[in-house]
Amino acid sequence: MNLRVSVCTITNFTHQISRKVLFKYSNRIRRLVFDGGITPMNLNRILGDCSKVEELSFTHEALGNENLLKSQKLRKYLEGFNNLTNLNLQFLRYPLGDPFSTDTNITFFLDTTFQHLQSFKFYYSVWGNWADLFLFLMRHVTTLNSIELQVGDRGDSSNTANYLREHDHTLLRNIIDITILRKLSFIEFRFRDDVLHVNPTVKNIIFDILSQQKTLEILHFHSPGDMTVTTLSRLVQANEKTLKELVVYNLQSFRPITNNNILEAEHHPQPQPERGGTLTEVDMRIFSKCSKMTVLALSCAPMPANNPNLHDTVPIHMVHMNSIPQALETFHLTGFKFISKDIVDLSHNLPNLRELLVMDAGKMKYSRILTNILKNCPRLEYLNVSPLKTRGSSSESWWFEVRELNKLYQRFMNIHYDPIDDLDGFEAHVSDMDREWIKDNMELHF
Repeated sequence: MNLRVSVCTITNFTHQISRKVLFKYSNRIRRLVFDGGITPMNLNRILGDCSKVEELSFTHEALGNENLLKSQKLRKYLEGFNNLTNLNLQFLRYPLGDPFSTDTNITFFLDTTFQHLQSFKFYYSVWGNWADLFLFLMRHVTTLNSIELQVGDRGDSSNTANYLREHDHTLLRNIIDITILRKLSFIEFRFRDDVLHVNPTVKNIIFDILSQQKTLEILHFHSPGDMTVTTLSRLVQANEKTLKELVVYNLQSFRPITNNNILEAEHHPQPQPERGGTLTEVDMRIFSKCSKMTVLALSCAPMPANNPNLHDTVPIHMVHMNSIPQALETFHLTGFKFISKDIVDLSHNLPNLRELLVMDAGKMKYSRILTNILKNCPRLEYLNVSPLKTRGSSSESWWFEVRELNKLYQRFMNIHYDPIDDLDGFEAHVSDMDREWIKDNMELHF
């Protein structure tokens, strides 16, 4: 293995190493990826040789061995890596097959201090490890600027609830120092936890950290119904000078107060409207000063069938859509309501738009929307709108809509439009020739 490499991926290394020199130029290796079985002895040997590594990654295939990380010599190697800035850890969703067990490998990493760590990626369930995770962040508060946490999916909901009944997570506030966590300053923050709503203590800490951010360039947040319009508005306004990419899935839809949920409303009061939106509106003027933003993807929380913690919800409407920054290249909307003419007018103000996705917007005059978007966005390469539920003020206007959509479907998808059963919607890759065809063959006036 006398290799001159800067990146090394190890997929299976369980046999005994007999060579004295493993890597002839080990000081050139900058990235190590462990993606398969490896013995503790071999792991120690490799890390001991590769002292100049800058990025270290472990997949769940490598971390499935519960005895892998018990060597104090290994901890010494890791804490002595002066060049290590990126650490990526992917654990099994259910550690050792038991969601209530503590994975010793998780504990090992979270108890280790990396002197120059800037980027940290941590995947999968952390029911019993939130305290260790927050303490880890506290120890790296002066160096970390990028974090990606994927720590629970919808299938974990009941197990998480059971765990919290047996382990009082309110004690977290006595273990951690929130004043230190508030000093974390991120350029990139990616977070996904589909069961955050059942863990209010952790939820409050996460949002406390987020509320202090002023220099975010990339923000991804995926947690059903936990991000409100008010919180989103504050975050955008606090980071408007730096934000380049904003992805928020499952923005909270609010419930009307009825006799059935008035008690819940008293115990969980909903935030009051503020600048940037109301309980049922997103005022897109919050993005007007985000001159660097090129990616914007927003979705509403799913309906109760897909998100049982929400009951009947009020749709969120988008207003002042013309305020979206002209630098935008990718724009995704799912589940919002808006006026058809607003998105047509918007198409005149997005000269750099390359990708547009609109899902579940309800019944509208889609032929005019599609036609104007295809014509007015000179750099558009990909358009996806679904489902297409046609609307007309009379039978004549309805048939006109169907005929126009049929022309688009045949041009771009080589199929006929089905007004009765169009679940897949309209999807097109767009060229300059297509834009010329639009001008010659489609009705452009709204």
